[in-house]
Amino acid sequence: MAFEQSKFCREPVVPPRLFKNRTSLVVFINTSLFTVLLYWVLFFIPVYFQAILGSSPARAGVQMLPITLVAIPGAVIAVIVLSKFGKYKALHLAGFVILTLGMGLFAHLYRFSSDAEWIVPLAESDQAAATASWEFMRSFGNIWGVAIPASIFNNQFNKYAYRISDASVRKVLSNGHAYQHASNTFIDGLSDLVKNEVIGVSSDSLKLVWEIPIASCGLACILVFLEKEVPL
Repeated sequence: MAFEQSKFCREPVVPPRLFKNRTSLVVFINTSLFTVLLYWVLFFIPVYFQAILGSSPARAGVQMLPITLVAIPGAVIAVIVLSKFGKYKALHLAGFVILTLGMGLFAHLYRFSSDAEWIVPLAESDQAAATASWEFMRSFGNIWGVAIPASIFNNQFNKYAYRISDASVRKVLSNGHAYQHASNTFIDGLSDLVKNEVIGVSSDSLKLVWEIPIASCGLACILVFLEKEVPL
């Protein structure tokens, strides 16, 4: 990255000048935030389905359908609105407001929740570079969208692990191993007492996983107001 911004790199993949434009900078930041939040949901809603509700991997995939099926018509509507009115700022704001509400609702999910509860301005010459920069920021978000929530979940699990009476199970799930064992296959192999304890600890650990990204969603909403509406 340092080389990209140095005088020795004549044609940087991510030109620093793109980040001097307020609207471009906001879009790049919000792209990263959105990708982080997208992967956050895609990787941890299945943890809720499998570790808390006891769903099989196949069943968890089916339970993910409401999220993906809503996204498709949402994208179609956004494209139609953008094509008709040429205003993207309101769409960005609406999207992040809905995402903020969604994260807040996820934080209220627990073991006995009902199904209904989960049921820029740039020169033409910069277009290619801007697209590459946007993709870079999106890829950057991919990494943190899994690493951050996994770390939070594992740390929270360690915090509550003392509630698991079986020392051997507690040892297996502690020290950063809770996420990799968050499946119905592992949990169904436990005794009823330990199973309920692990589910309780997992459920409480997920609560903070959903609370923290609410702040990121709020930040994205605020940043949208810094965008400049450019006629399309």
